[in-house]
Amino acid sequence: MMGSASRLVALLLLGSIAGVMGVSSAADVGTIFVASCVGSVVQKLVLFPIDTLKTRAQHDRATHHPIHGARRAAKPAAGTSVAAGPRRQDLLRAVRDLYRGLAPALIGVIPVSLVYMPVYELACAAAAAHLAPAYLPVGRVLAGSLAGLACSVVHAPISVLKNRLQVAQYADLRTAFLAVVEADGIRGFYRGWASDASLEVLSATVSFVALDRLRALAPTGLPIAPWRN
Repeated sequence: MMGSASRLVALLLLGSIAGVMGVSSAADVGTIFVASCVGSVVQKLVLFPIDTLKTRAQHDRATHHPIHGARRAAKPAAGTSVAAGPRRQDLLRAVRDLYRGLAPALIGVIPVSLVYMPVYELACAAAAAHLAPAYLPVGRVLAGSLAGLACSVVHAPISVLKNRLQVAQYADLRTAFLAVVEADGIRGFYRGWASDASLEVLSATVSFVALDRLRALAPTGLPIAPWRN
């Protein structure tokens, strides 16, 4: 849900830039795509350590084999001191460790962004063309659900690779990819897809309903300015 919020914030910011530069509106497909990419990258860079800690906590609880315990630095003996250099190295190592699995997450930004907002806009256009005005709110809710479902199909393989790197199951992205293909084929990338899809559908539905309510705050009969959209 934080990812959806960051994409909406990016739409707001780039909509303002579009207005200043004279671009038609923030609903332009190119602007939507760029905004989705910017929002996704910012969200992942800022929140990825939290996601790593969550994934590892879930793994530890499910397997009863903590994967991070061995990485803790040994405490110095009483009366000894630790040099600043090793301390900095340990800190940098810990930070890098929290960003394990970032590569597939960033690689997935483009395909997910290509699906997320465009699917919603196209579904809304189809709903407007085939539904009576009284049922348009329902059409928008369904459009948000469809966008979330489509996004989950693209996001599932990325999530599988990311999670396995985060828990140090594999050393690098190539090894993780080949191991999943060898073990289960394409189906291996969609393990746990149902739960992911449920979360994506709920997140997208809530986000787009909120977006439509905010758009409705624009003065009646007046075009929505890019910064307001």
